[in-house]
Amino acid sequence: MRLKFDDFDEAEVMEIKNSIAQNTERKTRLSDSMIYRDRSINIMAPHKEFYASTESLLHFKNTEAFEYSGMQYLITNDQKVIALAGLIKIAGGAYSVKFNYGDHVSNYRDVFIMLDKYDGKGEFHFAVLKIPAIYLTAAWLKKDKESFFFPFSVLPTGIDFGRLYAEEDFFGRILDLVMR
Repeated sequence: MRLKFDDFDEAEVMEIKNSIAQNTERKTRLSDSMIYRDRSINIMAPHKEFYASTESLLHFKNTEAFEYSGMQYLITNDQKVIALAGLIKIAGGAYSVKFNYGDHVSNYRDVFIMLDKYDGKGEFHFAVLKIPAIYLTAAWLKKDKESFFFPFSVLPTGIDFGRLYAEEDFFGRILDLVMR
């Protein structure tokens, strides 16, 4: 399966670089990371993030009900994913940049490798869906009207890491979990 990402937005990339530079000037988790030891970072894989509220799941008809919550870019260093930069456009065209760390961030590389093994499915647009009600993050893979989901965060019982779910199967399982 080939993954297609969103186009790079130069203004967003500049905001991320400015935020990284500001973090080097003060003591933060980001400034302590490998990013600043050799300054060889890559900003890659721009993708949209969506949010599924409990309400949207309980009245699920299709994925159109999910809320767009912003853009995300992976920050890598020597093939290692070290942070996820989330951007939200705020009033006046400015951006709010937030950096995330942790297992779900470092799992991105593994997810890309595992998805590459699904041969013959073609090219899919990559996005992320977060479902806070059950603490789940999943890759949302879209092509035309077809969607697949690949969970990769803390997984509730009934959802398997490393499994590609068709939309109907995925949301059937999710709805069962949300209604518990």
